[in-house]
Amino acid sequence: MANASVPSAWATPARTTHTVLFVCWLAILFEGYDVGVMGAVLPALAEDKSWGLTSLQLGVLGSYVLAAVFVVLIPGRHAGTLPEQAGAGTKQALQQQ
Repeated sequence: MANASVPSAWATPARTTHTVLFVCWLAILFEGYDVGVMGAVLPALAEDKSWGLTSLQLGVLGSYVLAAVFVVLIPGRHAGTLPEQAGAGTKQALQQQ
């Protein structure tokens, strides 16, 4: 049985853990918020005849939400790797000098 008093080499401060969890929670909240809002707004828009929206137009509005998700997620997926690659290139250039 491992000794509980010996600190782990991978010990992470509790504040860091809580901060990461909070940021992840916010990301999930905002990601689900747009879909939830559209689920509540589209029926209201369909009932309100002053907008004059057809079912096709309402479907297109719902599709814009999905398109927006991909516009945000795909570039966001590379947001960490691109600066890392740029930093690695800069580091190599500095080492060659």
